[in-house]
Amino acid sequence: MTIASRTRMALCLLLLAASATSLHLSWDAELSENAAPPAAHAFPDGAGGARSPTSTAPRFSWPPLAQVRTLTYGQTGEDSELPRPPGASFKRTPLSQDIYEVQLKFRNFNNDPLKVEFSLVQADLDASLKEFGYSKGELDGIFQRYGKQGQAAYEEQVKLYFLSRGFKVVGKDTVSVDIPQLIWRNMKRVNGLALALQRVGEARRYDSEDIIGAAAAMVQTSLAYRIPPESERGRRIGGVHPPPQALYDGWGDCDSKSALLGAVLSNWKGIKGVGVALPRHFLIGLARMPRQGDVFLEHKGVQYVLVEPAGPAWLPVGLVSDYTTGLLDKMSGVPIQPF
Repeated sequence: MTIASRTRMALCLLLLAASATSLHLSWDAELSENAAPPAAHAFPDGAGGARSPTSTAPRFSWPPLAQVRTLTYGQTGEDSELPRPPGASFKRTPLSQDIYEVQLKFRNFNNDPLKVEFSLVQADLDASLKEFGYSKGELDGIFQRYGKQGQAAYEEQVKLYFLSRGFKVVGKDTVSVDIPQLIWRNMKRVNGLALALQRVGEARRYDSEDIIGAAAAMVQTSLAYRIPPESERGRRIGGVHPPPQALYDGWGDCDSKSALLGAVLSNWKGIKGVGVALPRHFLIGLARMPRQGDVFLEHKGVQYVLVEPAGPAWLPVGLVSDYTTGLLDKMSGVPIQPF
């Protein structure tokens, strides 16, 4: 890790307003298994009205009623909402029973006041919610169907189940939300927003960097910062909302907003990105040549400039907060998730 330069600027941190020092760093990203994990939340033993297996039950490393830890990137369970910056706003208006008009106002990094309007379809919102989140009852059903077939067969079915629900197995009895999968599944569902941003960019004669910057500023500021709960609709959701739900609600946290920004950007050709999972935090990196002062990762010869979608800090592409810099300084490897 080498220090390229240090620049001081006043900004709002991700979780509280403060004066921050932006430290510009360059280092090699790693698919590291040893980096500090985000916080883990576990089911109480026998949650959901079920009871733990008896001592005579087969001992699998994925017993359905044992504690299943869900790694989360935000401090889940908080109801507080950080205010949007001046000039940023969100408005949702029903046009019919099945369609909403969403209006987002914000300033881009050129300080241009922008307004983006698009339609959000209820069917897309419903589909994104239906396919996301896992339950103890469904895990119990897998155990009942496959437990007698042996550990290997049973564990394979458990992994496939979590994958189908937008999660991935990251360790024994431990899962986390699969942010790249949320991006891939929902990119078409947020295509209307991507097209609306493109129209604004064309009207303003923005280049591709300006449009990407506008998308980042929009997610950071027009959507409020608020952390989803650990459980919702009878399912574990790991403190994350899918992109359509974040647009419906008008708020999200670091991982929810990262999934949204990644899904929007994935509608445009030539975008290559990675999710960056830090302890209790999540951001993304975009493949492009870094400019002077940009914070970036390098993995397999590709440089990824970091973007902080969380907000409410107004941080141009390539700048990160002291909070993120402090996390990166403590890590020997940076876990990345390509999308």
